Amino acid sequence: MKDAAVIRLNKNAKPENGFVGYKVLNNQSNALVAGKFSYGKGSFTYLVDNPLFRGFWEQGKLVFSNALIFR
Repeated sequence: MKDAAVIRLNKNAKPENGFVGYKVLNNQSNALVAGKFSYGKGSFTYLVDNPLFRGFWEQGKLVFSNALIFR
């Protein structure tokens, strides 16, 4: 398996909640959210942001556990 982008933002993604500065808003088009790469006989899944931060996003627990357990 090669390196892979598992989840990316859409090219025309709009903010749903919170604040995004105008400089960052222009740079988040097609931004990586989660990725995966092979290492030896295994693989790593990495998340760009912390989905468990302050328990803000309840579904973040599922994203984290899926990244940890499943490949």
